[in-house]
Amino acid sequence: MQTLTQRLKEAGIAFHVNVPLCQYTTFHIGGAASCMAFPKTAEQIRLAAEAAASADLPCRILGNGSNILAPDEGVDGLVICMKHMQKCAFYDGFFVAEAGKNLSLFLREAARAGYGGAEELCGIPATVGGAVCMNAGAFGKEISAFVREVQVLDPQSMTFRRLAPEALSFAYRHSSLQESGEILCSASIALSPTDTDDALRRMQDFTRRRQAAQPRQPSAGSFFRREPDCIPARLMDLCGLKGMRVGDAAISEKHAGFIVNLAAATAADVRALAQAAERAVQDRFGVRMCPEVKIW
Repeated sequence: MQTLTQRLKEAGIAFHVNVPLCQYTTFHIGGAASCMAFPKTAEQIRLAAEAAASADLPCRILGNGSNILAPDEGVDGLVICMKHMQKCAFYDGFFVAEAGKNLSLFLREAARAGYGGAEELCGIPATVGGAVCMNAGAFGKEISAFVREVQVLDPQSMTFRRLAPEALSFAYRHSSLQESGEILCSASIALSPTDTDDALRRMQDFTRRRQAAQPRQPSAGSFFRREPDCIPARLMDLCGLKGMRVGDAAISEKHAGFIVNLAAATAADVRALAQAAERAVQDRFGVRMCPEVKIW
């Protein structure tokens, strides 16, 4: 760890040690990260990843923390937090947004500049980077429809690459970045000319609809993946699982697809509850549900 922190200091990268992950995840769950770095540029991301590799320590990427269940015991190694990667610029018909840019904020800024078409995605609690990696979507639209190019860091060669959408193998809530380990630094997003007031009204409407349908307690969104033959919320509802609890983790009374933190839920509570829900659905319908949330 001393080698890691020394390299981060030499690179001028802000960092903290023993950082409670519960403060950086929407579940409000998780022990301490041994070290968390806060790069401000793509080059600092590369230097931070190099520092972890030189110390032979694992490296994880954290955006908005809205799709993560962090372990109670915390994580060793380096967590690279993208919260300061917020720049966004407009070039030749494309918006280039850094990975840490809040997705909803990006869409509103684009609308004020007269561009839209992705209003359905407003309200998704993600960064641009996390949204692209997960191919986030809502109300029938996915962010993959608007991605024209991404800049990634290859953690093996520590070099930057630019990838076209075809190289990302986009599918439902999936991109190849989830397997490759490449770190997304920025994304080029193509939107269409639009009326600003109309786009902002549509975004407000979609956000209200999301809020009306979803629980307010801390969660990581829909816990299980939706598949062609598996709509988890519907199957869990039919199994009568709403309100089921383990410790302070509960299946939401409002939306069965959400596992929520009622007060002081642990990651162990959430995992146990998720496993119980999986068994109930498997026993009744013969369908295996798979988590959409990334379990660290």
